[in-house]
Amino acid sequence: MRDWMLKRLFFLASRLFHLLPPKVLLGLAKAIGALLARLDNKRGKDAMANLNFAYGESLSQEEKERIIKRCYVSLVYNVFDFLRLGVMSQEELLSSLEVESEEPIQRVLQEGRPVIIVTAHYGSWELASLFIGLRYLPLAIVGRLFDDAVIDEMIFKTRERFGITLVNKNGAMRELVRALKAGKNLGIVVDQNTSDQEGILVDFFGKRVRHTPSASILARRFGAYILPAFVKSSGDYTRHTICFDEPFLVERSEDMERDILEATQRQAQATEKIIREKPDDWFWFHRRFKNQYEEIYRHE
Repeated sequence: MRDWMLKRLFFLASRLFHLLPPKVLLGLAKAIGALLARLDNKRGKDAMANLNFAYGESLSQEEKERIIKRCYVSLVYNVFDFLRLGVMSQEELLSSLEVESEEPIQRVLQEGRPVIIVTAHYGSWELASLFIGLRYLPLAIVGRLFDDAVIDEMIFKTRERFGITLVNKNGAMRELVRALKAGKNLGIVVDQNTSDQEGILVDFFGKRVRHTPSASILARRFGAYILPAFVKSSGDYTRHTICFDEPFLVERSEDMERDILEATQRQAQATEKIIREKPDDWFWFHRRFKNQYEEIYRHE
């Protein structure tokens, strides 16, 4: 009974948010975002700590507060987008995004090599991965699953409708290797805090920060292209623009550690570049610098 109710609620919510006009969705997102900003003090402090750490005084306090306010609205709107995907058609998804320039992805597709899309929690990243999987190449992407079989099933089915295979974050490397051996392409989010064991040190916003080398390791082993891709959202979230950065191959010299470090640094640079272009689209709530600079999150 519980499973049936969950699935029914998900379907009804999907239908409801799919039918609501954009202005109503935006109004709801702003209202809920404002409420979250008042109730979720800890997350707001983490976002301000990140902005202070990354930008110092180069951004005013007012600008930082504006960015955080936008982050709360984006968080809510991303939930709306996921619910809408439950009933959204492929044609609707394709029409809701545009591409700044197709040249980078067309270039790598013509070469016939496997492709690893690297991205960040930036803009409507959920829509972007599905758009790329549907329009250009099916992707296996890494995601965190819930401790609930019904919720996981709904997440899997939603993504599979758009050519996406979801790989559980736990034990992901083995599954990603299998996917590449099977001729599939990958999508990896690379902007999260990582442990000493999982990450390597790179420069990010002028700081030494640990960054996942997973994409670099896999690309080097399989001769795959790494293609950074990010999506900018319009002010009212009705339009989204995918921006492909320059694709590259990982060197295969005798110094494997250096090859992986250089490729990982390029991913960090691509991520920082897009954030600096439009900082209010990044998910500033995540404790990105925690591993090396835990003290910045010790709020009074």
